[in-house]
Amino acid sequence: MHELALMEEVHRIALEAAAAQGGRRIHAVKLRVGRLAGADSAALGFAFEVVMAGGISKGATLELELVPSVCGCAICGENLEPMNVI
Repeated sequence: MHELALMEEVHRIALEAAAAQGGRRIHAVKLRVGRLAGADSAALGFAFEVVMAGGISKGATLELELVPSVCGCAICGENLEPMNVI
């Protein structure tokens, strides 16, 4: 379950950002995830709850935005969203 490892890193980054800004509490984390990242939204949400359970991040909310993946053609320069993964 790599979502837990991802959220542990998000937590570390959030703690660093809070410390750098003199923050005493983390209220929310906004995270953009590409649709082809291979991360499950529900698993990310569960992992978030686990890693944010204590300290200054206790009670923080996750604002998760799924964003389309974009591929670019090196020949014509057109960008498109792939419909599936091979």
